[in-house]
Parts: sequence; structure tokens; C-alpha cells
Amino acid sequence: MKLYTHPMPTENNERYDIAFAGECLEGHDPMAVRKAIGALFKADEATVERLFSGTRQRIKRDCDKSTALKYQKSLAAAGAKAIVTRASVSDPMVSAPAVAAPITTDTGQTETGELELLPDGSDVLRPDERSKHEEVALDLSHLTLAETGDRLSEKATGVGPVINAPDFDVAEPGAQIGEDNEFVPPPPPDTSALNLAPVGENLSDIASAEALTASVNIDHLDIAEAGSDLLKADERKISTAEAPDTSHLTLTPSENEPKT
Repeated sequence: MKLYTHPMPTENNERYDIAFAGECLEGHDPMAVRKAIGALFKADEATVERLFSGTRQRIKRDCDKSTALKYQKSLAAAGAKAIVTRASVSDPMVSAPAVAAPITTDTGQTETGELELLPDGSDVLRPDERSKHEEVALDLSHLTLAETGDRLSEKATGVGPVINAPDFDVAEPGAQIGEDNEFVPPPPPDTSALNLAPVGENLSDIASAEALTASVNIDHLDIAEAGSDLLKADERKISTAEAPDTSHLTLTPSENEPKT
């Protein structure tokens, strides 16, 4: 039979917790597993619903390896998937113990385990598992209880600005609040000088306005010869750069140049 569980340590002194989250082994009918679990734990319908609610329920806590394997095999025989974890590992997803399953030992005797189902709200923690809180004595001698309606803060001494607001009246529904800017349409255009031509009338003989021609006098201009200097003396750009002195330079003929 194939068992589904977390890897278990090999130390002999290791302690384990056994939990169940309502998961069935592959190939088992869920309704048949519910009945088998109910018979295994001798639990009522409410307890069975709690075991199959989807939340991990601790079945056995702080047991040795041999006992953990017995619980594991019993759940697997019923078609249920057991969850075995080390007892020293804190798992916040595991709720308080739900039931203690009767386990058949190798000698055929049945042991019911050390746990039992407690009513809701029961304290399931050991004394060493409870959080210890040290009580602190607070000195409240300097505090007094004020009367109902007393002001607990100092009253502001500054005087705020005085705002003069005009008197307003509530207008009737639909009343005009702002100025009545009545829209005045523009006067119609004067069309007395126009008449309507008959249908099909040729309108191409209407004379167009004469285009204005600019009169330019060019009698004082003539065409200069090609290459003529068109600029006056005062219009020419005068360069102030001086030519470099090359009097100390000579031209040496190349070796390949024929001598004369």
C-alpha cells in the first residue's frame, strides 16, 4: 500500500504530530472514505464534517515514531491521506486536536490515544505552552477623571478675523439670479440692389473688376556689359589681409625632370 506523508526523521527520540485535512487517497470514493473515517474515530456527523472541512485538524500530538506509523497506516486503510510532521515544528495552519483515533496494536489490543474531543472554546494548551505576561503596575495617582462635558484642552485666546457677510435671501425656484442678458439678433442685410436671374441665364458676360497694374519707371536703368563691375568704390569690400613674404623661397626641380 502506498502511503502519502512528509519525510520522517530517523531519530528514535523524535516526536510527531498527526493531522488530517480531508484529503482522500487516489482511487478511493470520498463518501466511502467519510464513512470509514467516522467508524475509525467513532465520531458523530458534526465531527466528520469538521474533519472534512478542508482545514488541517490535528488528530494526535507529540507521539513517537511507532505510534505515528500506526495512525498513518490506519488512515491509509480508510482511504485518507495522513499528514505527519515533527512535533517541534510549529504549524499555524493546524487547528486544535479534533479526535483521537483508536489504533490497533501489534498484539490486537486497541488503544484510544491520549487525546479526546473537547468542547469549543476549551483551553488545549499545556501550562508550558501558554504565553506568560508580567503584570505592570502603572502609577495613575496624578490622573483625575473630568466631569462630563468638561473641556480637556485649553481654550484658544486669539481672536479670529471678523468677516462681514451681506444679507442673502433665498430666491424662488426658477428665478433669474444674474443679469438678464437678452440676445439681440443682428439686422438683416440689405438685398434691395439684387435681383434673381431666370433659370438657365448666362452669367459669363458679367464684367470682372480690372486688375490694378503697378506703374514702374525704368528709364534711368540700362544693361551693363558682361563682366562689368556693378559696385561703386564705397560699396566694395576692402580686404586688409597682407600677402605673405615668399622672397626667401626657391623652387627646386625634381630628379625626374629633364635638365635644360
